[in-house]
Amino acid sequence: MKNQKSKFLVPQCLSALAPSKKSAFTLAEVLITLAIIGVVAAMTIPTLISNYKEKVTVTKVKNFYSRFSNAYQLAIAEHGPISTWGLTQMEYTEDENDEYEGNHYINTEGMASREKFISYVMPYIKTVKYEPLKTNSIIEDQGWFLPDGSVIRWLWLGMNSQSSGDLYLATDGKPLQYKKDDTYFFNENVFKFYFKDYKVYPAGYENEKFKEYCLTGVDPTYCTGWIIRFGNMEYKRCNDLDMVTKRKCD
Repeated sequence: MKNQKSKFLVPQCLSALAPSKKSAFTLAEVLITLAIIGVVAAMTIPTLISNYKEKVTVTKVKNFYSRFSNAYQLAIAEHGPISTWGLTQMEYTEDENDEYEGNHYINTEGMASREKFISYVMPYIKTVKYEPLKTNSIIEDQGWFLPDGSVIRWLWLGMNSQSSGDLYLATDGKPLQYKKDDTYFFNENVFKFYFKDYKVYPAGYENEKFKEYCLTGVDPTYCTGWIIRFGNMEYKRCNDLDMVTKRKCD
């Protein structure tokens, strides 16, 4: 019985090894298919990459807003309201007797206040590297590098009329501004936040300021409020959006 079974296996195995007669694509058909795939890829891949980059940027902005708001609240819980921190407004000075000599340098009191704010808030934000100021006249030289590649830059305090200040987040890690035709423009991946009293706000969270600065391109850092509220960058595709009545481009 065992020999009888093996007798039928050999022909079956041999037939499996024999080449089968199947139809195949011609070279012309293959080339046409590849050409079609190439055209479709050329049309869709740039859009997919752009959409992916936007989602990454949105995620970084929203995550930072959450982290910085939490750090600010923890600092208040430990040290009291910002109005009690004894901070002085940062100003530019031309006083040659100031510790930092030269035109348009930041005043000594303002720099000291800035360092105090940093010592209160920044310990609650996880960073991978810190670059201190190289010069007190260009405060974007300094930066706190975050794990996701973003950089906190340009921390400024304005304490005279109200307890407040602001900072900028460069999600691509690049400088805040670039120069073109002797004019400075904000990098499109820079987003502004400001803090006042007990809360952190994204710049442009108010509808009117969003339309006045973000949509007109006067100051794209005021697009931050839109990202925090709606989680997208739809404002890049049209300039007639409204936070109340129109939240999508046509």
